[in-house]
Amino acid sequence: GSVGEYYHLDFDIYGTRLTAELKPTPGLSFKTRYVHQRGKAAIASAGYVEGDSNDSKRHSIGETIDWNPGKSAYVRLNVNVVFDKTSTAYPRAGGSANDVLRNADNNYWNGSLVTGFAVDKATDAQLMATWYKADNFNREIVASDPFGAGGRDYAVHAGLKHKFSPKMLGHAKVGYVDSRNDTTGGNTNFRGPVGYVAIEYGL
Repeated sequence: GSVGEYYHLDFDIYGTRLTAELKPTPGLSFKTRYVHQRGKAAIASAGYVEGDSNDSKRHSIGETIDWNPGKSAYVRLNVNVVFDKTSTAYPRAGGSANDVLRNADNNYWNGSLVTGFAVDKATDAQLMATWYKADNFNREIVASDPFGAGGRDYAVHAGLKHKFSPKMLGHAKVGYVDSRNDTTGGNTNFRGPVGYVAIEYGL
């Protein structure tokens, strides 16, 4: 803990991680992950009794599937599901205080699908799709800020990597992104094409 002019804060985080991997064939593997994390916080403002605040709890489950159908191609699927909450005095405060104090939930799931293959000896291609969704935003909360995260993102990309010489490497990527953020009231929503070209040169 540390003492400042206005408050005294203690915060501890601890957790566990379990991983299992299965390889039914040399070119196919499944990796499963589970992560449990808890955070314990206590805060005392000047003149107030110390109490719990901003305790956090997270459960994360993930699965990655890698498949190599040939020497020059690969496919990877990755999916994660997360249950996450940061608590306030809700609902212990009771009464009208519960209309103001709310927990901050950030439950979400996301994933990606990537496939890559060799076009020729000097060129590799990659296709990628990603997605994310959170549905914790509560529009009925009007007495305070609705802390629960809400939104969704989808994106698709196609890219090329070409080796011009032993020292020069080129990258090019084009794609489309569709993003909606309920937490910001839709003010940061955007959609449209994206792309870039880059050259790497080793000295």
